[in-house]
Amino acid sequence: MSCMSAFSVKFKNKSRTDVVGLDLGIMDTKAVRIKRTGDAFVLVAADLLPPLVPPQPDVSEIQQAICVLPKVLQGRYAAISMNTLQTNIRLLAVPGGAEKIEQINFNEVMGISEGMDYRIGYEIIPSDSRAETTFLAAAMPQTQASWAARLLPQGIPAPCSLQAGGVSALNAMSRALMPHHSGEDGVLCVVASDETSGIVAFHKGILVLFRQCPIGSQTLARKVQERFGIETDMVSGVLDGGMIDASATIATTLAPLIRQFLLAREFLERKRMSRVEKILVCGELMGVKHWLTLLGADMGGVRPELWNPFTTLSVASGVLPERIQGMETRFAGAVGAALAVLEGDRGLSH
Repeated sequence: MSCMSAFSVKFKNKSRTDVVGLDLGIMDTKAVRIKRTGDAFVLVAADLLPPLVPPQPDVSEIQQAICVLPKVLQGRYAAISMNTLQTNIRLLAVPGGAEKIEQINFNEVMGISEGMDYRIGYEIIPSDSRAETTFLAAAMPQTQASWAARLLPQGIPAPCSLQAGGVSALNAMSRALMPHHSGEDGVLCVVASDETSGIVAFHKGILVLFRQCPIGSQTLARKVQERFGIETDMVSGVLDGGMIDASATIATTLAPLIRQFLLAREFLERKRMSRVEKILVCGELMGVKHWLTLLGADMGGVRPELWNPFTTLSVASGVLPERIQGMETRFAGAVGAALAVLEGDRGLSH
């Protein structure tokens, strides 16, 4: 999803060719710097930075965090991707043309209680139908949006876009899928974050389904910690190292997400008359082998693949520090946020 209209500051007559993408998380902040040269997108820096955790929307006093970037990551502009439990994302359709969207009561369709202060943005999705317009909408509490906008208070990079986390990764995914998967077969994707996951279906390279599930890597970590009574620093050893057999706990925790995933497959098969050609998984994936095993069950032999967002870019020599190698999939949100700006706010619609 490109820079959502209600979330973004627009710069007229400015060519944005040097952008740092920041994907905020509980464990760390994923940062990439991408430059555009003609039609080429070049990754010139990437790293994991200290975590930046947004405030709860109902707190009376907000402690403003400041993001300090090393020089190599100081592009001219910054695109921020942030996901919270309070951020609501929905794929919607309205009868008629795009002008009908302006008549929508977004508080009602997004399930926002009256009196709640939210920022709302949307991106129109291309469609063959003239009878209706499909769009992906996101609503984020104003307090969290304002906090994110002040993370980079002065100088460069200048913040120019705030995007809903999880959705931002789809900018990079759609760019990768469009040229190679525009046939009748479909692609299923899971974009995992700390507290939520997006279950996504593409058909002919176009987004046709998005479901938000309130389960993420930190959900899994908490369940394992509670079940086995272990310290926080031991959780990764259980999830990724097999220190304890936690497969039953993991399967139970991920079961609602897996059900939504199977419904997405059924949607492609019944509504789009399409078989699943590919399954891509990216984002925050603690216990990744368990995610891949469970998502691959009952999929007719289609094996889920960890998706590397850097494959959509030219990568300059020596850019990736050794400490982040093998963790490329975690940078999908940061890459997608930057690409939405570099591509001229096109995102999923192109």
